[in-house]
Amino acid sequence: MNEFIGSWGDSVMVITVVCLVLFLFIFIKSFRYFWRQKKRKVSHTITLIVTNFIIVFILVFTFCYMPQQIIMRKDGIFVDQVKFGFLIPYNEISEIRKYTKDDSKNTIRIFGSGGLFGYIGKFKNPQIGNIQMYATDSSNRILIQTKDKNTNYIISCAESDVLIEKVKKNLKLQ
Repeated sequence: MNEFIGSWGDSVMVITVVCLVLFLFIFIKSFRYFWRQKKRKVSHTITLIVTNFIIVFILVFTFCYMPQQIIMRKDGIFVDQVKFGFLIPYNEISEIRKYTKDDSKNTIRIFGSGGLFGYIGKFKNPQIGNIQMYATDSSNRILIQTKDKNTNYIISCAESDVLIEKVKKNLKLQ
């Protein structure tokens, strides 16, 4: 079993810090405004609750799906997330390689995060198809294409080249 630590790229770091500061600013400003009101309107109270709930939900949701490390197990590649994680079995992998800037052209985010705690969620690419992305570093992204062709994965780790070579060796043994 080999473990590959997820590294944060500069863009993910900047986007995450900016979003956290912005969310914190909105959170504090909304409470300060609310407490300064002598007559609190019901509409203001509901707006405050809903806005801050959405902020907390977005932060918790994206944080839970953030990949922490990639673990090569006997049965496949396990993407360890803050929540549970998931397994990509070796017998479903048709190709594994670096995900380049040329590959990322025309990629559309369907649902997910474009930098807050990583590039996480469902994406669509005309050349590759449907993609589930769990990457925290855009310079070390790995494309895992499956035999199913409906679900492809993009992951990242600090030693992406080493991971690719080890998985390719493992695929030849099967």
